[in-house]
Amino acid sequence: MQRIFAFKKIIVFVFLCLGVLSAVSLSNLKFSFDFSHFFPEGDEDLVFYEQFIKEFGTDDNFLLIAVENGDSVFEEKFLSDFHRFSQDAKKYPYVTENQSLTTLFYPLKTTFGYIRLPIIHLGDSTKYASDWKKLKEDGLFINSLIDEKANSLVLVLETEDGLDYDQSKELLGQVRKGLQKTDWQNTTF
Repeated sequence: MQRIFAFKKIIVFVFLCLGVLSAVSLSNLKFSFDFSHFFPEGDEDLVFYEQFIKEFGTDDNFLLIAVENGDSVFEEKFLSDFHRFSQDAKKYPYVTENQSLTTLFYPLKTTFGYIRLPIIHLGDSTKYASDWKKLKEDGLFINSLIDEKANSLVLVLETEDGLDYDQSKELLGQVRKGLQKTDWQNTTF
């Protein structure tokens, strides 16, 4: 034990050098969001994961943006603004697909083929009550694209696979700019 105390200055000096070396190395620190980097090359679990991704795709390339509107989303101005925001989001960098209740349609088979019926009739506020009733009856979009009280809508953006940190920041910057063009108070993403 006394030998350790005899070398205490050397031990403190070594730890200080290691600390400085560690601090200098922080500038080279990089983050990887690629799940496959957690497995050794050729691992059977990694092979299964890669086959699964190839067949079904990834689930980490979605950005969900929820927008609240007081008592109800079924107000003509709000729906119009939300639809415009949804349409503009298609042009954001790295966005491949987008979906919201204002951009989706029900398919209806007729004798002349399929026609598309809007889920929400944007231009006809007299149909909002029947649109909400149909949404509740179907239940397909409740708590995914609209909440159960009809207070908020969700815009789903699908992005390219493998976005790095800088690309993600660029996309979020575009989303924030788009949201600033509106007068919405409660927006979450």
